Amino acid sequence: MLIVGVVLTAAAVLTLAALVPVFRAPQPPRWTRSRWVGEAVTLTIVSAFTCGLAGLWAGAYRAYQSGPSLLEIGAIALTLGVAVALWRRSGRRRQALAPAPTLVTSSEAREAAPDEPQPPRPVKPTRRAA
Repeated sequence: MLIVGVVLTAAAVLTLAALVPVFRAPQPPRWTRSRWVGEAVTLTIVSAFTCGLAGLWAGAYRAYQSGPSLLEIGAIALTLGVAVALWRRSGRRRQALAPAPTLVTSSEAREAAPDEPQPPRPVKPTRRAA
């Protein structure tokens, strides 16, 4: 139960990390535009994460009572190692896919100025009656 819990939890977290950039892209793929697809993906990830946590806690309780086996410790270490490696690899890929900064010319800056927030204007002094 402990191994299944760790595997399901790690799979749910990695799947979520992989799909967030896909759904939040400026031009997402066509299959992500349907509302029911997003809800089905969310329900699947949350269900896997919940079942994984339940299995993790049940397996940890059993391991606490009878002691963990060497197979469980090895499988957990292997799963966590693979999850960390995949997490780092996806982080590098996200950095590589990030848009490069571009230089803005003065004409482009003038055209973009109305969309940007304007700095606050100084308050004009008023005359008070003495």
